[in-house]
Amino acid sequence: MTAENYLLQIKKYWDKFLKSKYRIKELDEKKGLSAIVLDQVKVKQSPTTDSLINLIQAIEDEKRKCNEYYDKYINLFVEASGKINKLDNRIYAEILIRKYLNFETEEEIAKQMFFSQQHINRQRKEALKAFQKHLDESDV
Repeated sequence: MTAENYLLQIKKYWDKFLKSKYRIKELDEKKGLSAIVLDQVKVKQSPTTDSLINLIQAIEDEKRKCNEYYDKYINLFVEASGKINKLDNRIYAEILIRKYLNFETEEEIAKQMFFSQQHINRQRKEALKAFQKHLDESDV
């Protein structure tokens, strides 16, 4: 796995976590609407109650997936930040942290670090090469 692909996994799991949180919110809203309907109808068992039970199960399944995504994100974040911080070049480390852990754009990084965006792009590529070397050495 390349250094960049390794680091991009962090964003992938963060995005999955956020999508899952949004899905839980949507399902919770549906559950609330279903519960109102059930309360107004006051039936013991019906297709509506079955669908509510299925909806509650879907929410629980989504919460489990959400927790798994978050755990994976945290584990990768901690692991990657530890490895990045072992780089000797602090500018490389800062660029990688900002880009792949803080999800900043190269433009944002350039402004914060008082460099041109082109310079940050070149430095990011060099930082990835140095990080790849570090990853390869730690795999041995």
